Order: sequence, then C-alpha cells, then structure tokens
Amino acid sequence: MIRRYKQTGQLKKMEYGRHRFPRKYTPSEVGLLAKTDELHEWLSGPATKKIMGREYEVYGHPEFGNISRISVAHLYNLRKR
Repeated sequence: MIRRYKQTGQLKKMEYGRHRFPRKYTPSEVGLLAKTDELHEWLSGPATKKIMGREYEVYGHPEFGNISRISVAHLYNLRKR
C-alpha cells in the first residue's frame, strides 16, 4: 500500500473477489425436491432420490434430469434450506 501511494499519490479501495463455487442445482430444481417431499410426505433420502430418478428415466420428465443425479448427502443438505 505504501509503495502504491508513493507511486500514484493516492490510494484506491480494492474490492475483494471471493471465490464461489457455481451452484449445481437451480432454485427450480430445489423446488422440485420440495414438491416431491411434500407429495410423498418426506420419505428417506434414498427413497426420494429413487423417485426423482424414476420421474426422469421412466416417466420422461426432463426437469428431473439434473436433480435425479443428486447424492443422498447433498439431498439432505438441500432439505435444510
């Protein structure tokens, strides 16, 4: 900072660019999880994962494509939100 002040005669506030991982699941996909939980009365994580997988693979609902590959642990994390 001192060197920069001596060189330019002024100091400029530096913005900190925090690194953030990109979100893997969109808010609409989290909404699908919430809706699935509500309709099936909050089954266990593996059962919910299986239901979402069947929605995509058997019934052909493309909106379940990404969320159907969720890990059970991450499913529980999303339920906390």
